[in-house]
Amino acid sequence: GFGHQAIVTRSMRQAEKEVDNQITADITELVCSTLKPELQEDIIVLVAGDRDFRPALRKALKKGFRVEVWAFEEGLSGIYRELQSVVDDDGLPMARLHSLTK
Repeated sequence: GFGHQAIVTRSMRQAEKEVDNQITADITELVCSTLKPELQEDIIVLVAGDRDFRPALRKALKKGFRVEVWAFEEGLSGIYRELQSVVDDDGLPMARLHSLTK
């Protein structure tokens, strides 16, 4: 099935860390509760570039999820570039980075 969740906040300064923590928890819960993702194409799309999400995305890749990270170039942490080295059985990258900067 197809599912998604959007988290939006107006108070960026005060709620940023709480929102980051909630997104990380949601990704981890999804990854840990999904059985046999190889039977379907599960993709996690993250629109954020800060390093807070790396552990959850690494777990997702390890469990067979594909990951797409969208961020502005100046906000994209270099640590996400290492995720691009994870490949599937056919040698295709499991993680892709996309720039929101034009």
